[in-house]
Amino acid sequence: MLTDRPNLDVWSNISNLERPLHMMSEMVWKSPSCFLDAYPVITLNPLFRTDLGQLVNEFKPKDFYFGFIITSTNVIALISSAEDPNPEIKASDVNLIFNYIHSTPSLMSEETWTTMCIPGISEEYLLHVYCKFHNEHLGIVFVSTSDE
Repeated sequence: MLTDRPNLDVWSNISNLERPLHMMSEMVWKSPSCFLDAYPVITLNPLFRTDLGQLVNEFKPKDFYFGFIITSTNVIALISSAEDPNPEIKASDVNLIFNYIHSTPSLMSEETWTTMCIPGISEEYLLHVYCKFHNEHLGIVFVSTSDE
């Protein structure tokens, strides 16, 4: 838009994005993972990570694509679906979800299903993201193609 109309006032297009843009700049400042096309991970004993993933697998939703167990700033474990045991999870998508969680305070305190576009998975349709923090340091995120 700016290429075609250099004098365009973009404020009306970004007026509701102050908090997500602020959180994105905060996350980039605190972690270089955004620049490295990575996402922050906590190192755990592989057996513990596997057990944690198996426990969460028992409760994952219908039409589950992938999920992860997180702290407020790091990924603890990735959970994949049975149909695709090695989904391609892009760091930019994980960082997008983290940014969304941190820019929407209710996601840190309430169990929430929200619909969002995750470009690395699909630009054609919206996905359903479940987020639940059990305390301020431990949460779970499921990404599903169904809202059930």
